[in-house]
This record gives sequence, C-alpha cells and structure tokens, in this order.
Amino acid sequence: MADGTTEELNSEEITWTLRVVQFHNLPEKEPFDFDALSYTWGNQKHTFPFICNSQLLQVHHNLHAALPYLARRRSRLPIWIDAICTNQQDEAEKMVQIRQMHQIYRRAHTVWIWLGPPVEGTAAAIQMLLDFTASAKRVDMRKRVYQVANNPWFDRLWVIQEAALARRPQFLIGLHEIEWTVMKCFEHEKGLLT
Repeated sequence: MADGTTEELNSEEITWTLRVVQFHNLPEKEPFDFDALSYTWGNQKHTFPFICNSQLLQVHHNLHAALPYLARRRSRLPIWIDAICTNQQDEAEKMVQIRQMHQIYRRAHTVWIWLGPPVEGTAAAIQMLLDFTASAKRVDMRKRVYQVANNPWFDRLWVIQEAALARRPQFLIGLHEIEWTVMKCFEHEKGLLT
C-alpha cells in the first residue's frame, strides 16, 4: 500500500456541514450514532481556511491536515470535532462542552484518534504491527514503530478520558485505520525501544 500525503487529498473538494444536536437531552441509552475526533491541536499560530455550511472558518494546522482523511474514513456517521462543534470564542459554551466531554466520547460510535498524515514508512510500520509475529521485520522496523509510538497524542492528558470512554476507539494515520487492540502493543514496543 502506498503512503498517502495531504497533497494527494485536497480538503477544498470536500463539503462539510454542521448541524446542531442536543444529545445531552436524550436518555443515556437512546441511540444516537456519531463519531468523535481525538487529536492534538498542535501549533495554533497559523490557521487555514475551512468551509462549513458555506461559511469560512479558520482551523489550526493539525485539524486542517486531518479533515481530508476524516472525510474518507470508512464511517459515514457525523463526526464531533471540538474546534468546530464548540464556539471557541464563547467561554461559557466551552465550559459546557468541557463538562460534556465524557458523554461525548462515551456515546460516540467510534472515536477516531488522529496521529497525523503518514510519513515515510508508515504503511510498512502498520503492516508490521498487523503481522507482529514476524520477528525479522520487527527488528528492521523498530525506528518507524518508535516514531508512531511517540506521537504527541500519547502525551496528552485528555487522551485518558477520550480513549477510555470510547465505545470503539480507532486510530487514524493518514488513510490507515488501526484498531485499538493493534495499537495497545505500542506501549509494550515503546518500552522495548527506549
């Protein structure tokens, strides 16, 4: 599989819409299917244009890089993204959303954990994870696996809540979708590599 790059996926071709849903009024057991995004905001000095509901918004670099990949994920469910679904200029709204984070991540069908666009060797490193029993490949790919295992997402305090509460956490590196059970081996591998 070839590694995708953000240049291959043009976010301007994607149409995004925002709709308001008051799911906090729904009973806990009431089905409401949506996905959520867990990611790092990263550098916020530069913003990029993002069109949603025919309005121009500004998003930071890491989210801008994620959007084309999120649009192409296997799920067709709507996705909750904090920087878009929460008015970042309204402190009161932000506080309400922060108090609801546990509900958002617990009720999401899938929590997509964005680790960034692929870099050289990503596809091979992911394939190695999937075929972890092949010890010869393990030795050759340690550096690449280490790069994925040391993604800044793993250092965030919020990830404990976001991933632990998720019904189905799913990692996303470029177009590569990785099950939580596969990524759990990173903690073990990370210990071997440091």
